Amino acid sequence: MEKWENRQSTGGFPANQSVGGLWKNPVMELGTNASIGQYDGRSVPELLGDIRSEVVARKSSQVREWIAIVAWADQNVVETEEGAATLLDGVVDTGVPIAGPGAPLISEFALMELIAVLGRSPTGGRAYVGQVIECAWRLPRLYQAVVAGRVDTWKAQRIADLTHPLCPEAAEFVDRQLDAAVDEVGWKQLERLVAEAVLRLGVSDGLCKRSVSAKER
Repeated sequence: MEKWENRQSTGGFPANQSVGGLWKNPVMELGTNASIGQYDGRSVPELLGDIRSEVVARKSSQVREWIAIVAWADQNVVETEEGAATLLDGVVDTGVPIAGPGAPLISEFALMELIAVLGRSPTGGRAYVGQVIECAWRLPRLYQAVVAGRVDTWKAQRIADLTHPLCPEAAEFVDRQLDAAVDEVGWKQLERLVAEAVLRLGVSDGLCKRSVSAKER
């Protein structure tokens, strides 16, 4: 009975984890127990400045990574569409259509190597590299905006997801329309812009046959 009453008074936790009969949250001790190294003793404005600098550095690093991936892709292009990679290709190194129609097919073996270097899962890595290639080859204005620091990489990736199934003409229309006001366009407006591209061009509902067939394989 005594042990039960003791656990009740400490919220069900052992007495050595409580203060004044209340549970002692280990997280509350973060400031005294954790090592904060170079940030020890800095004021809040100074810390905010440090965090801001890290954010800027991270964005710059992401842009440099994109540029390097584009250069890598340019050196690992499979020139013809014949025998584009499928799950049945086995050990044959064929071109992988990881971006929309009009973008280059990338060596499957080279792609696997890059994904390992990026530290991503096969599925996530393929999607990520496809987004970068989609922007660089099919949305060149958007890609230049990313390189110039006008558009964050995460936003460009989401736009690339929307344009991936579009035929080259529709993707070019979206890229051109976004060029002047990409910073101001919200997601609903972007979805309407994609729908407008489909209606204006009227080419198989704006979808390319190769994109559709690739998804069906």
